[in-house]
Amino acid sequence: MSCTKESLLAEIETDPLAAVKAHRAIRDIQPQTLRDLASGQPSEKVLLFLASYPDVPSRMLESLFTPDAGVEVLCALANNSRTNNSILFQLAKHENVSVRMAVAGSRDISLQCALQLCGDSSPEVRCTLARNAAITPKVQGELCGDEVPFVRASLLDNARLDEEMRNTLADDVDPTVQALALATRKMEEETLLTWAQSGEHFSQAILLTRPQLPDKVLEALCFSAHADIQKAAVDRKNLTMDEMLGFAHQGDEELRLKIASRPELPELVQTILAKDTSPRVRGTLAGSPALAAAGADILVQDADEEVRAALIANLATPLTALLRLAETGGNTVLKNLASRPCPQDVMDLLYLRGDDDVFYHLAYREAIPHGMPASLQKHLADHHLPSLRALVALADDLPLFLLAQLARDIAPVVRLAVARNSITPVSLLELLATDADRKVSAKAEEMLARNRAGQPAPPVFREENDAGKQAEAESDAVPPSAEEQQSDEDAGESSGSPSLLQRFLKQVVGPDEDD
Repeated sequence: MSCTKESLLAEIETDPLAAVKAHRAIRDIQPQTLRDLASGQPSEKVLLFLASYPDVPSRMLESLFTPDAGVEVLCALANNSRTNNSILFQLAKHENVSVRMAVAGSRDISLQCALQLCGDSSPEVRCTLARNAAITPKVQGELCGDEVPFVRASLLDNARLDEEMRNTLADDVDPTVQALALATRKMEEETLLTWAQSGEHFSQAILLTRPQLPDKVLEALCFSAHADIQKAAVDRKNLTMDEMLGFAHQGDEELRLKIASRPELPELVQTILAKDTSPRVRGTLAGSPALAAAGADILVQDADEEVRAALIANLATPLTALLRLAETGGNTVLKNLASRPCPQDVMDLLYLRGDDDVFYHLAYREAIPHGMPASLQKHLADHHLPSLRALVALADDLPLFLLAQLARDIAPVVRLAVARNSITPVSLLELLATDADRKVSAKAEEMLARNRAGQPAPPVFREENDAGKQAEAESDAVPPSAEEQQSDEDAGESSGSPSLLQRFLKQVVGPDEDD
C-alpha cells in the first residue's frame, strides 16, 4: 500500500533520515508523491529526505543542487548512487570540507573525480579517499606519493589495496607508515619473507608484532643478525632438531638459555648443553622438567655447586643421577638431597653416609623415615637434639621399646611425633592422651578416636609415594645446622611427664638412670 503525501510529510518533519530508512526497505513511495514533495518551497528536512532517498529520479536530484543548498543536503547528494558524475565533480570542488569528504567516500566516485581529490588541500579529504575501496590502483598510486604520511598510511585501511601498493608502503620513508604496512595481516608470505631476510632490525621487529607468521618467515628471523630478534623468533618457532643443535653449539648465551629452558628438549641437545661453558646454561638445564638421563649423568660431575644444587632440587632428575650424587657427593650434596623428597634407594645411602647435619635436614622438612638401620635408630633416639629424636619417632618401622622410650621424652615435640606415628599402639596412645601438653594429648585422642571408629590412621607416606606433598611443605630457607638448633630446642623442652606414664614406661623399659 502506497503512503500518502500527508503521512509521509509528517514522518519527514519528525526525522528525515529515519523516514529514508523506513521507506527504503519497502519502496512504497510513488513517483508522483516525490514530485509533490519537491514542488513549491520544500523545507530543509524535505530536501534532505529527497537528496538521501535512493528512488528519487536523477533529474530531481539535479534540481536539488543549487547554490543555496545546505551542507547536509549536498553531502546526501554526494552519497546518493543516482547523482550523476557531473554533479559529483562539481561537489568535489565545493568550498566546504565536509562536502568534499562526502564525495571522497562515495562508492560511485569516478576516476576523474578521484584524481581531482588526490590534490585536495585538506589531508582529511585525501585520507577519506585513500580508504575508499572504490578507487582504482592508479588513484592508489597517486596517494602512495602523498606528502602527508598519515594519508599514505590510510591506504592500508583500504579493503582493496593493490599488493604492489602495499609493498611500496612497506618500504616507505616514514617509519610509522612502514610499521603499519609490515604489521597488516593481508601481506603475502613472499613479501613477509623478503622483509625477514632484509637484515633491517626495524622491519624484523615489526614483523614479530604480527600474531601469526609462516614457518619460513620465522625460520629466517631465527637466523637474524640481531640477537633480540633471534631470541624472540626462537621463542615462537617450533624448532627442528637441527635448529636446536645449531643454536646449542653456536648461539650466544641468552639464546642457549632459551634452548635449555624449552619444555621439550631431545637428549642429544641436552648432552651438548650439559657441557656448555656457561654455568647459567648448565644450571637451567639441571632444573629443566624435561631433563633426561643423558644430560643428568653429565651434570652429576659438574664442578659448579649451584648446578648440582639445581640438579638435586629438580623433581624430574632421574634416579640414576640421584644415586650417583648420593654415592659420591660430599656433605653439602647429601644435605641438599635430604632437603628434597627422595626415592628409598637414595634414602638408604643418606642413612649410610649422612651425619647429624644431614639427618637434621630430614627432620626440618618432617620426612617420614623408613628403613633406617637399627643402630641409626638407636643413635637418633638417644640424640641430644629433640628435632632428631622427633625424626626417628616418626619412623614407620620403629621397634616398640624405642617408641616407649620416646613416648616419655622430655620434649613435647618428640612425644607429639610418637602420637602421630601410625604404628603407635593403643596403650601408648591412651597414656599420651593424658599428656600435659595440649597438642600431644589432642593428637593422641584423635588417633584413639580413629581406632575406635575402625578408621585407619592418617596415611604415612614414604619418600617415593609423597614427593609432591613433601615438596609443597619444603621451605625456601636453608635450615641451620644441628648444633645451631640445640640451644633453641633445649629452651622449649618440658620439665616432666605425667607420673602415670612414667610408672608404665618403667615397667616396659626399666627405670631411668636418673631415677
